[in-house]
Amino acid sequence: MRFTDLDGKVHEEDAEGLYATCIQHEIDHLNGVLFIDYLSKLKRDRVQKKFSKAASARRSSQNLCRHARA
Repeated sequence: MRFTDLDGKVHEEDAEGLYATCIQHEIDHLNGVLFIDYLSKLKRDRVQKKFSKAASARRSSQNLCRHARA
């Protein structure tokens, strides 16, 4: 990979294994790519359904807490 540091100096580095995976993960963040973007449609749909269900459950529990405090 090639990158520029904070002082404007260009660096080049090879990466393998876990280090390369971590770098790719961070580059994905910068590009707005999520891990689910790499999944098949079937798996992505399953993950999104689980996330939606978890978010809904969280909203419900937050609403219960608000009512309990009132």
